[in-house]
Amino acid sequence: MTDCPGVRVTKVAAAVAALARWVTLAKEVTAYFPVPGGVLTISDRTGILAEATFGVADAQHTPMNEELRFELGSISKAFTAWVVLQLVDEGLIHFDDPVGFYLPWAELGPLASEITIRRLLTHSSGTAVGADAVPDDIAEIVNSARFVPVASPVTFHYSNLGYQMLGEVVRAVSGTPLGECVVRRILEPLAMTETLARVTYADWPTMATGHWPTRPDQPWLPGDPLSAAVWFELDSGSGNIVSTSRDLARFSAAYLGAALGEPVLDGQGQPVMDRHTFDRITGTLAEGGEPCHVPPGAPPVTSSRYGLGVNVETVGDATCVTHGGGMVGYSTFWLVDVEHDVALSTLTNANGDAHVSQLLTRAGHGEMLRQLHGEDAGQMASLNPLVVGGEEWCNGTFYSDHDGAELVVRQGGAGEAVRVEYRGRVGDLFHLSTGRWATNHPDLRRFHLDPVVGDARAWTWGPVTFATTPPLERVVPNTNPLVGHYRSYSPWYPEFRIIERADHLLLCAPGGTESPIDELELREVAPCEWSLGDDESAPERLVTGPIIGGEVVSLNRGGCAYSRVFSP
Repeated sequence: MTDCPGVRVTKVAAAVAALARWVTLAKEVTAYFPVPGGVLTISDRTGILAEATFGVADAQHTPMNEELRFELGSISKAFTAWVVLQLVDEGLIHFDDPVGFYLPWAELGPLASEITIRRLLTHSSGTAVGADAVPDDIAEIVNSARFVPVASPVTFHYSNLGYQMLGEVVRAVSGTPLGECVVRRILEPLAMTETLARVTYADWPTMATGHWPTRPDQPWLPGDPLSAAVWFELDSGSGNIVSTSRDLARFSAAYLGAALGEPVLDGQGQPVMDRHTFDRITGTLAEGGEPCHVPPGAPPVTSSRYGLGVNVETVGDATCVTHGGGMVGYSTFWLVDVEHDVALSTLTNANGDAHVSQLLTRAGHGEMLRQLHGEDAGQMASLNPLVVGGEEWCNGTFYSDHDGAELVVRQGGAGEAVRVEYRGRVGDLFHLSTGRWATNHPDLRRFHLDPVVGDARAWTWGPVTFATTPPLERVVPNTNPLVGHYRSYSPWYPEFRIIERADHLLLCAPGGTESPIDELELREVAPCEWSLGDDESAPERLVTGPIIGGEVVSLNRGGCAYSRVFSP
């Protein structure tokens, strides 16, 4: 199945042509997303086909280069799962054993027997996403168990906490920390010499500098400043890998080689990953998978389910393995197209909640397929979030249910930006990659400004609803003691606000690597305990602290403490 020279030359030519257009798009998005720079790579099972850098590597505006390392974030789960699978093959771990069998110190409550290794691997165990409140996995597991109930097993509920447990299971059965197992079992056999399975402060000079929005208290919009993100040591089963684009291509080659019957061999001539292993990784599936962010013009994702450490997707007519990685200061995405023997990755030094790496990778994949198929490339769609030529439903005059103030959403001529007029000032409207909306209007920066489409058109902004008719009765500002602005010192999920709108308490976060994209409804499930989101069976919880002066002064979100702050 090895490509003959002519086929290889054709594939390289396609990759070079695709990359030229891909990197042009990447340079463009630095104006639209909070991303300083990154590395784009196209490879196959034999190596890199084409590679390019864009933007800058640090706050001194040093040009990006492919020698630098990036935190891969949750792409690390593919490494963790692969190690677990090897230990299953060796009889040291059994898929359907409860995790408590291996971690007797983990007090996981009455449903602990249902948290099996298989369910942890596929994010189907009912464990919470995790708080990332402390740097040690054992402490995080113990800490979270005090604040987060385990829900009944679910079809899919993404859980960093679950993969932290898996890392500790590896340590328990092998007597060796996960990072060392990854080095011995994956990195060394694949000659991934530039990759680290844990990160110390001594490694910082070898890495691109991670960045995040300078202001975490409002949605980031084009033109807002960025700062170097806080940096810390890293060793976790949910996100421990730091790598280069070249080494990630070697990792991709293991998947492609196994799927296509030409496995990568180690120093002893043995397959590092064989077809049987690949089939188990991609065939042991949850009922659901991670949300997909697909840019205009890219092949549609018609199916996505989570396997063993990876998403298994149908993209267009191709079976693909994917995973994203969101870290403090780093956003990455990895896609392996089995049908076309091609892999793409985007490594950036943008904060983890930026979807730019996924959007770019999927756009590059679409361009590569067009080149391979000899199709007319056409014009790559812009990722500019500025709303131009907006839909008719967004236009009109709307009235605040708090004080009757007018919000005018106005579309100009063809190709002109949609403008937002409020209290005598004007701003532009943006449709963000998260699916939410926001405006740079100076009086409306604090919250997202989201449309409500349906029989009754409206816009929401924090606690305010702007409707098409003036309110008959104005909403009286609430006195619920929970309402307010809360902050922690966790860089993963630094702050949120609790608002009341239409008699519902909602948690809304402007951004953050582990912060929710959408507003989450709060429901009191026990005294001083609130569930988060529409799914009351999900394990995420808020536990309220004391009320002083009519206000809740502190909260605990699944093991991470927050306090009320003075700013509104």
